[in-house]
Amino acid sequence: MLCLCTLLGCNGNTKTAREIAEENGTVLLMQARNAYNTGDYQTAVILIDSIRSTYPLAMEVREQGILLKDSVYLEEAREELRKGLEAGVDQQQLDEVQQKIKFYLRKLEHDKERRKSHAIHTDEE
Repeated sequence: MLCLCTLLGCNGNTKTAREIAEENGTVLLMQARNAYNTGDYQTAVILIDSIRSTYPLAMEVREQGILLKDSVYLEEAREELRKGLEAGVDQQQLDEVQQKIKFYLRKLEHDKERRKSHAIHTDEE
């Protein structure tokens, strides 16, 4: 009976495995966003990674997770730069961190464009 309740929505419509995965993955994504917003980047990444392994059919949520993960890595690099500036690390280390920031900015933009392109192709089908 519990299985049947899981597969049926409130109005009696049967949900697909993908819809169930999207709903469950969304819960993890919301938790990851909360972790990100509180500066708990390690937890955010763990939650995002768990979406991929636990809900492989949740493609929409996984794409959103990729963008959030890019944002996590970007913010970590920015923090690294701030700490480096405060600590007075040498210029070479600062340059490396700045390159990392540039990389994550480009990756975030690339992934956003890819996501837009994917949405357009999906709408056309």
